[in-house]
Amino acid sequence: ALVDLLNYVQQELGQPMHAYDASKIKGRISVVLSKTPREIVGLDGKDYIVPENSLLVVDQEKIIAVAGVIGCENSMCDEETKHVLLEAAHFDPVLVRKTARAMGLSTEASYNFERGVDYDLYERALRRVLALLELPKIGSYQVLTEKTESRIINFDSNRVRLEMNNDGISDDRITQVLRSLGFKQKGTEILVPSWRTFDISNPE
Repeated sequence: ALVDLLNYVQQELGQPMHAYDASKIKGRISVVLSKTPREIVGLDGKDYIVPENSLLVVDQEKIIAVAGVIGCENSMCDEETKHVLLEAAHFDPVLVRKTARAMGLSTEASYNFERGVDYDLYERALRRVLALLELPKIGSYQVLTEKTESRIINFDSNRVRLEMNNDGISDDRITQVLRSLGFKQKGTEILVPSWRTFDISNPE
């Protein structure tokens, strides 16, 4: 039921998540870049070769997931599971795409990550899962990496009017349109919303 719930929230919000059986996890979890090809058994029971330069989720003894692509059978939840570890993460779309293609896989998670998941969505998604489970709050959680920095772009309203060949567009109208799309403006700087990081990189 929990796995179904995570799939539901992924459809609702666009944030892939994964559930591990906590009793099968040994020690601290980390995310590493593989230096050589590695073999795993996926959640589907199939054997896979994971190429080098792939993101792996590991505990102190083994690989427990290929980040953004598929979990491993050795840490999956089953009918005997009593304690669960939930993962909600943000993984680099290019690395996920390369790994999934090399493995010959296309999962719901990889499909989303390849297209760029909002890097600021993971905690909201976790809270949504807990709300649907009718749990009051997040228990203990661990942040493995620093939060992604917001992107700022220098913006010139006069250039907009020039490019559009329309001197009649006011600064207020430009600000209104940007705000409706989720952008925040402070003087000549535009703060790109987290969900547009992967396709907004310049003033154009």
